[in-house]
Amino acid sequence: MQQANVVPDKVTFVSVLLACGDVGPLGTCKMVHEFIENSRFEIDFKLGTALANMYAKCGDIDNSLKIFNAMSKKELFPWSAMIVGLANQELVIG
Repeated sequence: MQQANVVPDKVTFVSVLLACGDVGPLGTCKMVHEFIENSRFEIDFKLGTALANMYAKCGDIDNSLKIFNAMSKKELFPWSAMIVGLANQELVIG
């Protein structure tokens, strides 16, 4: 997209974050997060949930919790992402 000078929107970033959480290494995930911050997108409900989910799936529960705690609106999906992320972290550690 960058080579074609196409500017991604929030929906594109949510899709990218979901893909990164499933297959991406943590370094790539952090680069995408940094790109989002540099693009000055507001971390809203959907983007925040996708970020928290991505970090949790990559095993970075600290960043996942940081994103979750910064969210002003916490409904079903952010809570679900954190519960699953914390449970998976416990399975890995425990």
